[in-house]
Amino acid sequence: MKINKDIILSNAFELYLLNGYAGVSISLLQSKMKIGRASLYYYFKDKNELIKEMIDEYLLGPLRREYDKLGPSVTIGELIDTNIVIQDGITALISRRNKKISVSNFNALLLNTYIQSEYFKNCIHLINGQMLQAWTRALCNSKKNGEIREDVDERVMAAIFANVSNLNQQGNLNASYRESCNYLYNLIKA
Repeated sequence: MKINKDIILSNAFELYLLNGYAGVSISLLQSKMKIGRASLYYYFKDKNELIKEMIDEYLLGPLRREYDKLGPSVTIGELIDTNIVIQDGITALISRRNKKISVSNFNALLLNTYIQSEYFKNCIHLINGQMLQAWTRALCNSKKNGEIREDVDERVMAAIFANVSNLNQQGNLNASYRESCNYLYNLIKA
């Protein structure tokens, strides 16, 4: 097998999903991939760099890529659809890996990585801020377009929508997510 950075990251991600954050070592990764330590250190200076790049590619990447596509005139419906695309992408990423891996493994990895990695914790706070801004922008646009009532507090509703989005990232069904968002939207419609 030809080894490159992407293959190492992909294998590391699978091992982290199966074994958890604390359960993966450079030695385990070497053993599972049947490569020497020098091959790993050629691409990554240490385990922390490997983890940081794995976080960027597989844990934060799907969120960032979709949220970066949102324009200034984003609507509530577009944001709901964006969050479903993110969830579908995560589910597909996990299901391609290994029959033993489920959304629960992904959620456990998120939680443990959040606890263990200051880098990941900071990134999550930034992404949550980005999500809150996107919902605020969508609500403001909807208010300007006359779609929602004038008395709606965009900041409060943005926080509520963002929390529903965060629940969706925790593995809830997309139909349930869409239903929850549509319910909220119907409550504030003009």
